[in-house]
Amino acid sequence: MNLPNKLTLFRIVLVPVILLVWLFPYGTFGISIPSFPVGPVSLSVLNIVVLVLFLIASFTDMLDGKIARKYNQVTNFGKFMDPLADKMLVLTAINCLLIQSLLYWHLKVQFRLFLLSSCYLEIPLSTAAECWHHKMV
Repeated sequence: MNLPNKLTLFRIVLVPVILLVWLFPYGTFGISIPSFPVGPVSLSVLNIVVLVLFLIASFTDMLDGKIARKYNQVTNFGKFMDPLADKMLVLTAINCLLIQSLLYWHLKVQFRLFLLSSCYLEIPLSTAAECWHHKMV
């Protein structure tokens, strides 16, 4: 297994780590998460940790693509898993924001519609429209 594929798998492994860090019931175990004021909002250390994990995963996404193209290490596994890992990472970040209610309700509806539409894994819109049109006729 080459380095770009290892980076893709690392990104996939980071998805449940981000979820566990975000959703862990710290209060149940008597763990208090410190926060500090930044302007009008209070910023939690947990938010910073999750942001750093997300940035690390995003950096590996950029890095694996550059390495694969530069050293001609493009594989079928990478072609399939890299977009899947990207979707998993972005959907995890969106769901974490939805869980914490950092997004307004109308954005929640729009993101849920986006999530449903992205389940078709990059079918061109024209193709989807043609399928829909044929079902209606």
